[in-house]
Amino acid sequence: MKRFWKILTFLGMIVFLILAGSLLTRIYYHKSSEKENPAPEKESFRESVQINILNATQVPGIASQARAFLREKEIDVVEIGNFESPVAASYIIDRVGDFKSAQKLAKAAGIKDSLIVEEIDSALFLKCTLILGEDFKRLTPFIK
Repeated sequence: MKRFWKILTFLGMIVFLILAGSLLTRIYYHKSSEKENPAPEKESFRESVQINILNATQVPGIASQARAFLREKEIDVVEIGNFESPVAASYIIDRVGDFKSAQKLAKAAGIKDSLIVEEIDSALFLKCTLILGEDFKRLTPFIK
């Protein structure tokens, strides 16, 4: 019976050493992999958000001007065009319910957060639409 307890104790110590070694290896490996593979930089606006710009004025070319400005700010403008009818005030349409992305666009364009409206339309494959209204001259892309 004494021999049984010695064998059991010996096996228990082996299991303990294996588990302890595994734990230490995991801790060490985790720390070293963090040093070797630092966390990726924050996702840029271009990678995460695609927008379109619609001109809702009678002034030609302002969507192109806004596109050039916003692309310099690393905003991915995938389409420009004309809106169905003129509007007085510029605003942003949140197409997927991602208010943070709409806020980023609003900040870049110089539009108040209160002028962000939500109109979900996932068929467009866009996160936001920038509507340029008659007040476009006060927006950041057009201030000289």
